[in-house]
Amino acid sequence: MFVKRSLKMFKCMAMFITFITVFSWTLEAYSTILGQQSALGEEGIVIARVAHSDEPAAIGFLTPDFNYTAAYWSERMSYDDYRAVEGSEHPALKELSFESSRICCEATDTVAYIGSREAEVAGKGRTVIAISFEGTHSDLNWLNSFDLGLPLLDTNKNNSAVNNSKHESLDRSLDDSMALWESGSGQERIHRGFSKCLDDFIATTETDRDSYVAGISSLKKVSLDTIMDEAKSRPGDYLFWISGHSLGAALAQLYSAYLLDQGVSPDDIITYTFAGPPVGNNTFTSQYKNKLHAYNLRNMDDPVAMLNIAELIQFYRTTHSDLLPLKAELASDYGSRLIASGVLTYLGNQGDFSPLEEGALSYKRRNDAGAYEETWYDRTNPFHTHDLSIYEWAIRNKKVAF
Repeated sequence: MFVKRSLKMFKCMAMFITFITVFSWTLEAYSTILGQQSALGEEGIVIARVAHSDEPAAIGFLTPDFNYTAAYWSERMSYDDYRAVEGSEHPALKELSFESSRICCEATDTVAYIGSREAEVAGKGRTVIAISFEGTHSDLNWLNSFDLGLPLLDTNKNNSAVNNSKHESLDRSLDDSMALWESGSGQERIHRGFSKCLDDFIATTETDRDSYVAGISSLKKVSLDTIMDEAKSRPGDYLFWISGHSLGAALAQLYSAYLLDQGVSPDDIITYTFAGPPVGNNTFTSQYKNKLHAYNLRNMDDPVAMLNIAELIQFYRTTHSDLLPLKAELASDYGSRLIASGVLTYLGNQGDFSPLEEGALSYKRRNDAGAYEETWYDRTNPFHTHDLSIYEWAIRNKKVAF
C-alpha cells in the first residue's frame, strides 16, 4: 500500500515538474516573440533591440540603398548628439553595441561622436566606424554657419574707395570668394564656414587621437586617419556610417566626399543626414552626387533644409540696391549669374516630405528631457519644422520620397 502511494505521488510530482518546465519554455518563447515585436516600429522598422538579448545589436540594415531602419537609427544618432553627456557613451551608439567617445575641435567648436564595433553586414564581417556630427550648439557654430564666403555689402556711401572696391567685386565670380575644395579640379567651391569646421575636424582626428579613442578598445589607439588608410587598402573590411543634423548634416556630407577623395570605396561609405543646408557650388555637387550613398532628408517646410541662397541674395540685392551705387543692369546681371551658378547647392540624394500635405497633423515631439509629447504641427514654427522629431515622424510613417 505504501509503495503504491509513493509511486502515485512520484508520478504526480513528475507530471507537475513536466508541466512547469513546458510552461517555462512556452513563456520564454512567448517573451522572445513579444521582445521581437516590441523592437519593430510602424511598417516593420526596427527601432529597439530585442528584449533580454545578450547578443550585440544587429546592424545589417547598413546597406547602400536607402532603407527606413538605417534612417531611423541615423536620426537617433543625430538626436542623441545633443543630449549625450560629456565623458559618457553616446546613447544610440551604446544601444547598437558600439564603443564610442566624444571629440571636440577647439578652433571651431565642432563636436562629433565616433564609435566602432565589429559586425556582420551583408554577410561579411566588417569593422563599422560610426561618426555622428553634432548640429549647431554654440555661438561659434552660428558664426561659421553664416560664413558663406560671399562678398559683403558696405553701407558707407561716403567712402567712394570702398564702394568702388565693392563695385568691382561684383564683376568677379561669386565662387572665387568661397572655400576651394582642395582635392578637386580647382573649380569645386564649398561654404567657407563649413570648410573651416571640416578642416578642424580632420586636423584634430589626425593628431589628437587619445582624445577620442579613450574607452574604444576596438580602435586600438589608432587615429581615424590611420583607419582611413587601412580602409583604402582593404576595401570591404571597413564601413563608415556617417550622420548629422543641420550643421552636422553639412559636415557629414562634406566628410563623406573627403573620404571618397582619399580613396575609400564609395561602397564603404553610407551617409544619412537631416535638414542639411546646401554645401557647395554646382560643380562640387555634380562631382559627388551620383558617387556617394548619401541621403539628405528634408522637410519641405524647413527653411534651413530648403534654403535657396541664390534667390535669397538676389532678393537682398534687389531690395537693398540703394546701399551701393550700382546700375540696374549690373544688379540684374549679377542676380542672373547667381541663379545660373547656383551659389550653393545640395550634395547627395534629397528625400523630401511635406507633413501637412494630408491636412492637420498631430505628432509626437521630444521635449528637453527627451520624452515625447503629443503636439500639433505648426509649419510656421521653426522649432517644429527643423526639429528632428518631425523627421522621425516622416521616417516612422515612411513619408520620405526621393
